Amino acid sequence: MMSWIELDGAALADNVARLRKVAGTCELCLVVKANAYGHGMAQVVPELSRAGVGWLAVQTVEEVQTVRATGYTGKILLLGPFNIPDLPVLVQEQVRVSLRSTVQALEVQRWAETAGKTVMVHLEVDVGMHRYGLSLPELIECAGVLTAPAVVVEGLFGHYPASDVMSSAEVMKRWEAAYQLLPELACYHVRKSEALSQPSLRGETMVRVGLGLYGVEQLGTKPVLSWHTQIQQVHEVQQGETIGYDRRYMADRPMRIGVLPVGYAEGVPFSFTNQGFAQHIDGSLLPIRGSVCMNASMVEISPEHRVGDEVLLAPLAQNQALEGVSRYELLTRLHPGIQRRVC
Repeated sequence: MMSWIELDGAALADNVARLRKVAGTCELCLVVKANAYGHGMAQVVPELSRAGVGWLAVQTVEEVQTVRATGYTGKILLLGPFNIPDLPVLVQEQVRVSLRSTVQALEVQRWAETAGKTVMVHLEVDVGMHRYGLSLPELIECAGVLTAPAVVVEGLFGHYPASDVMSSAEVMKRWEAAYQLLPELACYHVRKSEALSQPSLRGETMVRVGLGLYGVEQLGTKPVLSWHTQIQQVHEVQQGETIGYDRRYMADRPMRIGVLPVGYAEGVPFSFTNQGFAQHIDGSLLPIRGSVCMNASMVEISPEHRVGDEVLLAPLAQNQALEGVSRYELLTRLHPGIQRRVC
């Protein structure tokens, strides 16, 4: 085992409790897409089941099946797109699907009537992201064609593009208009982790939380994941010698270099070349020297560091502060094959 991921089970449980408090009277929908933001669905979802979480959100049909395979029996919202041939599985697993076009709405309705099945849907309105979502005219049209009892419009939702004052005002304006078109649904949800400090929007019954579940300081939730490895080899490098592919780093003095058995194939971004960090278990930062390789990274170590010493990897605060680095990316790019365990 060249590296492993540890999940703090107590921190995860505390985070759920904290988010319930922040959500207030709204239901809590926790987002576990992208392998639970890199933490591991197989490890995280059973913990959420034990905490009594009633709603989970995923991105793909395959993720639906992974969640159900853990034994989770609560409600699932499919945030991402799907194809009509996916509907038998989605209906069987009692999934709420997201609709984003009139064409898709008509196709779903035809399938449901022909199959004699009921499809639960949530309509997504574009509140300023311009990613997925219906414009207001499209929302009117889409809602208007869903007339068959085989399709139940359960919810309406949107997605904050940002949580600054200007963006929030635009979201509120667009949401208000959308809500007035469909004021009698069972479920309304817009706010996400970064927007939980914003006022509750009209009719809101649920909040969706992704990154906040896994640790966001502003929400008072704690980091859950740590990525570990060990130093595999040590080199004594002399001044003027180079390190890694394409000689991207030249030693300006004698230094000790430790080789870590993880690279961009495992989840260390290539952009960490000559600027990222690992952290020795003693707390000292280890600067990455030279190119991040496919399955190795070289770090500068101290005289007392040895082969076999434990080292912490990518999702460190120092790496999150690097220009162009997203914490979302650092977590979700972690290879799913890395062993994960709840501690």
